[in-house]
Amino acid sequence: MSDRIVALAASKEQLALTQAQRDGKRIHNLAKRHGSVLATVWDKEMHEALDYALLVLRNNKGRGEVVADRPDVIYAIAKAAEAAAQASEARLNIAWNSGSILGNAVARRQAKLWGLDKPKPFSPDKALLDSIKLDITAMGEDVREALDKAIRAEDEDAMGKAVSSVVLRSRMSGEAAAKFAAQGALGGALKAAGGVYKKWTTTSALPCTNCLALAAHPPILWADEFPHAFPGVPELKVYGGKLLSPPRHPNCACVLVATKEP
Repeated sequence: MSDRIVALAASKEQLALTQAQRDGKRIHNLAKRHGSVLATVWDKEMHEALDYALLVLRNNKGRGEVVADRPDVIYAIAKAAEAAAQASEARLNIAWNSGSILGNAVARRQAKLWGLDKPKPFSPDKALLDSIKLDITAMGEDVREALDKAIRAEDEDAMGKAVSSVVLRSRMSGEAAAKFAAQGALGGALKAAGGVYKKWTTTSALPCTNCLALAAHPPILWADEFPHAFPGVPELKVYGGKLLSPPRHPNCACVLVATKEP
């Protein structure tokens, strides 16, 4: 009888892992969609400003300092960054809400699998969303400074790189908003449903060394924080201060799995 109980428990663990991998991909794909939309906003606005600045610069060879100080050039860049930042706030709210809805749906599936009470909808802490929005504001300031410097140096490659960089950062911000909301809702809902443990689980075919180390770490309580560093593994910045759940880095496809045993 005991062997059968162990086998059933192992089967349930495997089923939970399989389900979590599917849900991890759902969260990852949702995040990619929102990141792509946000990147498109910044790409459109900033490339219009870039095209205008390049036109003026090419018509004023050898006068980069003058071009950088022209009111029309300053206005075009500032207006583009402001428009992109404003549009980003609405998009980040949508990404956060979508992630939260998906995270709660994942929590219900995992709770049912473990025979836990049906979890009530959980709203993740918006402190992380606020920090992402602050990053968006900083992005606008950074790209304006980078373009100003590149225009003065008449470095067209640097101008293009400045815009490409902010577009990439916006993509990562959109992804982060959806992922943090999904994982926050998942963790909060399952914690309230039965106090089960959480385990970091990779879903990517090629997980990074940080995520592999986290996946090898034993399950911990939902309120606890995962370790930040491991011997021989490059240390990454912790987004938001505490490492309570994935994502660990941009494009992270990991997910939390509920388990009853530590």
